[in-house]
Amino acid sequence: MRGTMEREYFIKNLEGVMYYQDTPLFEFKIEDRELVHYKDISRLKYYPCEPRMNGVSYTSINNFFRRRVVPDYAQDIRDYLTAIGLDTYDFEELIKRNNGYNHLDFFWVKFKDIGAQSWHDICTQVYPIYK
Repeated sequence: MRGTMEREYFIKNLEGVMYYQDTPLFEFKIEDRELVHYKDISRLKYYPCEPRMNGVSYTSINNFFRRRVVPDYAQDIRDYLTAIGLDTYDFEELIKRNNGYNHLDFFWVKFKDIGAQSWHDICTQVYPIYK
């Protein structure tokens, strides 16, 4: 698969609110691979592992998502990308399309105009997941 896809696991531009089920945890905004806005909403309650242990930073947020997004070398990655409407591997777009959720815990991200807007949406997936 090398040579056909570029391995790029760094968030360039992303903005949203991290949630634990229906509990908003913190707002974040990343621009040009830099955390330019962070606001705690929950008084550090329920934070994911990386930000909780290492502090909220670009690196901790990026590492959080790296654990949650299928890598570009995964078996059948082409079929997966086609199924969700992507022509090429796009780390940020994969985060948006799954709302940063991975079915192993209760963390997810609410984006302003795309994807799930509530924990109910995450659980039922009745929202328009892919455009």
